[in-house]
Amino acid sequence: MTQKVILNASPLILLGRTGYLWLISKLFHKIIIPPVVFDEVIARKTPDALAMKRELDTGNINIEIPTSENVEKISRFCRKDMALGEIQVLALALDLQNQKERTLTILDDLPARRTAEVLGMPIIGTQGIIVQALRKRLIDRAEAKNIIYRLTEVGAYFDTELVQEVLRSIEFDKT
Repeated sequence: MTQKVILNASPLILLGRTGYLWLISKLFHKIIIPPVVFDEVIARKTPDALAMKRELDTGNINIEIPTSENVEKISRFCRKDMALGEIQVLALALDLQNQKERTLTILDDLPARRTAEVLGMPIIGTQGIIVQALRKRLIDRAEAKNIIYRLTEVGAYFDTELVQEVLRSIEFDKT
């Protein structure tokens, strides 16, 4: 298990749709989402939303409210086209960063990832979760590749070059 993670909706939705939501609780010690991410995922009442609801009920995923100060700071700092979920995720990460807590932020949205990088926040995306699961031997190489392909089938919009880079990383992983 590793540090705390703060997740945006897309990794939860995508992993739920592929049946691999369980990887998050196997990889990370404390999983945090802001209220707006909870609303975005649970309100859909789909099978993946129900899987996340079960994770919440077990206490594996915690809802935390970011400080209004950091929500305002991120809102001013980031692009206007960034959704409230990404803003709250980044604000929570900033809250924990200010408390000197080791935190990993999991986002797929490119503007949000760029903002996190500028703010010095460690980040990965949904594909990074798959690579970590492979390295921790929670899944094998063939399964990892299959999940990467399935992510696009269930609605992920990843840059083609990034997908190819991740697939090469999986192919040549030494674990």
